Amino acid sequence: MVPTKAFALACTFILGACVTVSIGHKFDTAHVSDIRPCVTTESDLLSWFGEPYQRGNADGLPTLHWLYTSNGPSGWNSDALVAVVNRAGKVIHFQFSPMCVPIEVKDVCGVGDASAP
Repeated sequence: MVPTKAFALACTFILGACVTVSIGHKFDTAHVSDIRPCVTTESDLLSWFGEPYQRGNADGLPTLHWLYTSNGPSGWNSDALVAVVNRAGKVIHFQFSPMCVPIEVKDVCGVGDASAP
């Protein structure tokens, strides 16, 4: 007779290997290197990455969040992109990584920008 704990562990491992879990929407990361603060627009982001998984607000400025996390035979894979845009619709900060970190929301576009306060 198989010990109960060993059997439960084996079943968990077998079921875990057969189940694929994903969160968010898969997006093409090819254009991440093309993002330029004060140049890239929200429209550019939408054309490159599609509709964001989530939209938010940071200190009164719109944020766009793209996220895709999934598990597979080689383990977990994750891509996360967060962009903050100013009132003129230009990217002021973005962060791309497999792990989300806090982002800066200060408008770095300067006085010459039409949206500067």
